[in-house]
Amino acid sequence: MTPEIEKTIVSLIEAAKQAGSDASSFIAQQAPDVIAQLVRWKITEGIIEFALGGVALWGAYKIIRVTVKKVSAGVDDIVWVPVSLAVILLSIGGAVAFFEGTMQTAKATLAPKVFILETVANLTRCK
Repeated sequence: MTPEIEKTIVSLIEAAKQAGSDASSFIAQQAPDVIAQLVRWKITEGIIEFALGGVALWGAYKIIRVTVKKVSAGVDDIVWVPVSLAVILLSIGGAVAFFEGTMQTAKATLAPKVFILETVANLTRCK
């Protein structure tokens, strides 16, 4: 190898080392803020999921109430298949969303370190 090529290779290696050092320093400085933002985001996401699950369950309840009132009043034009499907889908979806939102919010609020470790493990998992 010529001395010029060696100098170029050495300068490239030094530049790469400096870039890596700068990147790791930046990551170390920003990590606490990023982790705090992630935890806040997941808590908010869990609360929204919890609320949407509650709304879906309330919707299923209201459909049942309206249907029962119509049956009690003697209305015969109830189409049972769509009513039943709506109640089933809203009940199951609402219950799942309600549970998931509750668990996510509880985990991010009560055990943020466990939550962060699980998130990192999920991100680094090979697929």
